[in-house]
Amino acid sequence: MARALPMDRTAEFRLIVENGNWGATSRTAMRAVLTSAAGVLLEAFGTPPDAPVRVARWDQAPRVFHDMRPYEIRISARDTYWCQYVYQFSHELCHVMTGFDRFKGHRHKWFEESLCQLASLFVLHRLAEVWAAEPPPCIYGASEFAPNHATYAEGMEEKYRAPPGIALPGWLAANIGTLKRTHCGATSTVPWRSPFWTTSGATPPCGANASRSTGGTRARTPPSPTT
Repeated sequence: MARALPMDRTAEFRLIVENGNWGATSRTAMRAVLTSAAGVLLEAFGTPPDAPVRVARWDQAPRVFHDMRPYEIRISARDTYWCQYVYQFSHELCHVMTGFDRFKGHRHKWFEESLCQLASLFVLHRLAEVWAAEPPPCIYGASEFAPNHATYAEGMEEKYRAPPGIALPGWLAANIGTLKRTHCGATSTVPWRSPFWTTSGATPPCGANASRSTGGTRARTPPSPTT
């Protein structure tokens, strides 16, 4: 039985998309992609962020900045690589939704990172269903593109899949001390390519490696109008 589409809470979501070097795409289409991703997380959390979210592009690893209102998110996706937009933005928006800058010094930032990585994968899989059933009108070829969201998520999951014979409880018990000492941006001996980045949902600090991922499928652009 098909799953119900997410309740539309995007009317409550205040998104600001800055001008920038977004490449071969329109800001209208790119905003529709981000809004579509946000809709999945808004349904899951049940409430919108307490302030607007501003998104801008840069060439560094995606991140969200502390103590800024509106919330300031930077991503590196460009052109029409919609999966990258969704993957990067969903991770950073999850930080916002979990109150990341209200509790900065706790020992469980690793768990927050795990949750945000899981959010990215969850949103990608969900949008594969949503775009197929109700493609956003501002995104050219959205229904045809929909399966690529799931393919992208599965590729990330496979990249960090645990090898047979390694159990999460034992790995976590052996590494929990290091995880607790690790904070975003800190030098660490945590094995970032551990077999459990997907099983536990974790990522490198601030999503540094995974969120830089390129590849994925580029969406088709609308045909140029004839004169």
